[in-house]
Amino acid sequence: MTQTAVSHQVRKLEHHLRAKLFVRDRDAVRLSDTGRQYLPAVRGALNMLSAATQRIVDQSDEGTLSIVSLAGFGLKCLLPLLPDFRRRYPSIRIRFESVVSHDAKASYNYDVSIRYGFGDWPGMVTHRIAPEELFPVCSPTLLASSNVTSHRDMLRHTAICTSSLAFRDDWPEWLALYGCSPDEFADWVCCDTMLSASQAAIDGLGFAMGRTPLVDRDIREGRLIEPFQRRLKSNTGYYVTSTPEHARRKTVKMFVEWLLEQFTHAES
Repeated sequence: MTQTAVSHQVRKLEHHLRAKLFVRDRDAVRLSDTGRQYLPAVRGALNMLSAATQRIVDQSDEGTLSIVSLAGFGLKCLLPLLPDFRRRYPSIRIRFESVVSHDAKASYNYDVSIRYGFGDWPGMVTHRIAPEELFPVCSPTLLASSNVTSHRDMLRHTAICTSSLAFRDDWPEWLALYGCSPDEFADWVCCDTMLSASQAAIDGLGFAMGRTPLVDRDIREGRLIEPFQRRLKSNTGYYVTSTPEHARRKTVKMFVEWLLEQFTHAES
């Protein structure tokens, strides 16, 4: 489209809105106050249209697998494993997107989605990826310098809590095992996601509630440590899900089988 055609379309839009979107100086064009207010909504709509278009293209391409995952699982668990999937299936192209909550992605139409919950999503084919356990974690440096040997010692320090659309905070449930409450902590740092809470613990800000499998790799590689040997089993967990139509795709079947195999090996 030529510059003249673009200018013509902009003027038509301004006429429709009855507002100026641009301020035209002698040597430059800049957004007006109205234009700056309008820009985020327009950009968001264009991004949604672009993503929807790409998903439709992907659906007709058996060589592409589109995955949407909760950010914590995607970054901590899935992406580190994907090189193995690519080695096994080099002809399959991956389109990956992370989200904080699937509630904000109600209109998505991906081949596979990694969700968190009880596994009760109507109309979806679901497979639980791995059992989940809850327990406190902190950085090895913090533990070495804090002289924490019991849950009572831990209460003298800072707790890292999670306030998220996808997750509840697990401190009350774990502390109840000892007849304690979160109010007894000396201080709090509140994070909006499990991913940020985990990173805060790695950086030594305090004690966080860890969840398997999210913290498994950080514990294995020494970034986090489990100060107590008491875990709480969870009745929720991560699931790989897809619609019945997508579940029949060959690429989806291969991915689901591969993913479940990774975590079966990790548990054994």
